[in-house]
Amino acid sequence: METNKKWLNISEAADHIDMSVSFMRKNVRLGTIPYTRVGSKALRFDRNALDAWMAERSRGGEVKHGHRC
Repeated sequence: METNKKWLNISEAADHIDMSVSFMRKNVRLGTIPYTRVGSKALRFDRNALDAWMAERSRGGEVKHGHRC
């Protein structure tokens, strides 16, 4: 599921960076991934911020969004 929305829910964000929802939740808890909390529970992730976050961690490899191995 590829989407062009600016704000992604946790499942969409996980798909966007090709990681699991549990990975996303862990990094939210650790405060290492950019996110916004809406209300007391809902999490939203800015697509551009996620792309930048991934690029900062890149070691020169190619990241293909939306393709799960």
